[in-house]
Amino acid sequence: MAFGKFIQGLAGNFSEQNKETLIKEYGQYLLENEEIQSGYKLIRDSIIFTNIRIIFTDKQGATSRKMSIKSIFLMNIVNVEMETCWSRYR
Repeated sequence: MAFGKFIQGLAGNFSEQNKETLIKEYGQYLLENEEIQSGYKLIRDSIIFTNIRIIFTDKQGATSRKMSIKSIFLMNIVNVEMETCWSRYR
């Protein structure tokens, strides 16, 4: 199972993490009354969706001791657009 997740990470696919793991690892960065809804991990990087914002983490270096955290507050998202490519195999 772990090998499959490793291959998915190398392929650039995020894997969903359970809430307990995310709270244990990133709970200290949450705001008051903020709750994790879901989260995804790609080797050392993570995207965490909460009821207040979207949090992006980027662990750096061989030991992953240094980490950058960026967030987007949901109330600041005004418009979202998506474009898909055409596929004849729908």
